[in-house]
Amino acid sequence: MGLLYGDKDFEKTMDIAMRGGQDSDCNPASAGGILGTMIGYKAIPAKWTAPLPAIADKKFSYTNYSYNTSVEKTIERTKQVVKLEGGKVEANGLVIPLQKPVALKLEQFKPGKVMERIGFTDSRWKFSGSWQKVDKEWSVSQGSDQSGSEAVVTFKGTGAILTGTLRPEGGLFEVYLDGKSVGTRDTYNADGERYKEGLWGDFGLPAGEHTLRVVVKGQPFQDSAGTWVNLEDLVVFEN
Repeated sequence: MGLLYGDKDFEKTMDIAMRGGQDSDCNPASAGGILGTMIGYKAIPAKWTAPLPAIADKKFSYTNYSYNTSVEKTIERTKQVVKLEGGKVEANGLVIPLQKPVALKLEQFKPGKVMERIGFTDSRWKFSGSWQKVDKEWSVSQGSDQSGSEAVVTFKGTGAILTGTLRPEGGLFEVYLDGKSVGTRDTYNADGERYKEGLWGDFGLPAGEHTLRVVVKGQPFQDSAGTWVNLEDLVVFEN
């Protein structure tokens, strides 16, 4: 909406995107970034570019990147994309092949209907290894910081979200779905504890029974102060 009705005005575009609500932190930034690419850096009002030099080399919180290094990495990726699309990277610029717009298939997020919430105290959860109940004012969870501790739950549906606690002492865990690893996740958050956060999710499962297994790795995530994994429940969906 911001790009459609912003009339190529940088501030108006972001203002409309912000007032649209929903995910109002990301959308204005995305709209501003796209419009900025369209009109060029010099066309962006000085109000928005003047503060940049003062912070250009400061690293963004919880990252190893500054504004300047982010720009450098973006340029590197742009060159790679140009090459992949049949263009050329030359000493004085890029040769970008002309391409006709192609309509994309409409994709919509449809997780389905929430069928149940399986709390960790439900008998369908099976815990092995070193786990302990963690009772906080806003949440009760089952936590472990020991490598090899496992939690297994069986559910019936076409999708699920595993929820848990994010914390400064959060660690890594491996997720297995129906016996196959679907990757490593973490429970780290630098800004204190956050409850009922999604730790893993999948909404494209075939109808029927599925088994989710969580294995604590006993390893910290980057700057984490610990290796804790705290599980709260599994939200099951049916499409």
